[in-house]
Formats: sequence, C-alpha cells, structure tokens
Amino acid sequence: TATKPAWPMMHSSSVKIRKRHIIRAGDMFHMNNKFKKKLPPKPCISCKAAAAAGRPVNPIHGLKFLESETDFAFEGILPLVWSRSYYSDQDGTGWLGEGWSVPGCQRIIRDAAGLAYIDDHGRLFPLPEVDEDDEEPVLFESEQIWFSKNPDGHYVIASLDGSIALRFAPLVVAEDGSDE
Repeated sequence: TATKPAWPMMHSSSVKIRKRHIIRAGDMFHMNNKFKKKLPPKPCISCKAAAAAGRPVNPIHGLKFLESETDFAFEGILPLVWSRSYYSDQDGTGWLGEGWSVPGCQRIIRDAAGLAYIDDHGRLFPLPEVDEDDEEPVLFESEQIWFSKNPDGHYVIASLDGSIALRFAPLVVAEDGSDE
C-alpha cells in the first residue's frame, strides 16, 4: 500500500510490484504519480532482507539470501539456538563457508578506517571511537542497538531494552619467543 514502504528509506530504486511502477527516491514515495507524500522517519529494517518479495532473491539488490534457518534449539538455563543465514554478497568467509553466518560470530574489528561491528548476519557497519569516560552510550537507531566502552576497556553492544548485551574484550597475544 502507499502508506507502508516496501523497503527502507536509505535506498533509491524503481521496481514494478503488482503491475504498478513504484519509484523510491530519497525520502519521497511515488506511486504512479498519484501519491506523493513525505514518509515519517522510522528505523531501518535490515537492508538485505527488506525487500523479501522474491524470496530467496532480493530483487532490489540482486542477492540471494536465506534468513534464520534454525537447525536445532536446546532449552534450559542457558538456551542454545543454532540458526544460520546466507547472503550471497557477504564479504569474507564465515564459520560454515563463504556467505554463511551463525550466532556467535559477531565481532568488532579495528582497521585503518577505525572500528567496525560485524553482526550475526555478516553485515559490517562502522562504529565511532568511544571513551570509557563517556557516560552515555551511543544509540544506533537504524540497528536498534546501544554501543559503549566500559572502564575495563571492553566494548559493549546492547539491545534497546538492555535484555541482550554482548561484551567484546580485546584479543591479547602473548609471545614466548619459541615461534609457537
């Protein structure tokens, strides 16, 4: 419908859906030039999975994806859900091979461009430099997460409600001189 966009506001695209030519450009939504209105700001859905009309192929980005294929789940005090997702455009090789991601493979990396977070779907996005003295965490509205650094030097990524928090400690390498 004209009130609900088929994909996030960040992209400009043109596509035919149900015999109607829909053009999405910036923050305007046009439907056969009959409906023109500024869309309200809203959180970005995962860009890769946003246009799921052609499952398992995203027609806007031209990539193949399988989202949240659950293989098994164990209930208990510390439940374990083993699910996997595949994106044909994912850079790098995951634990299950090229394009595959599983929970637990999230990581923060530092390179020449600075810090970046790789989520459980293999998506990479830049993080700002934060100081442990910063009292307020940084909010990423599009991803619905908080990012901060605690006094121990560990980075923390948490859900909006704080129910899930991932703590990332720096990798320490010790060398004993034996080349092992």
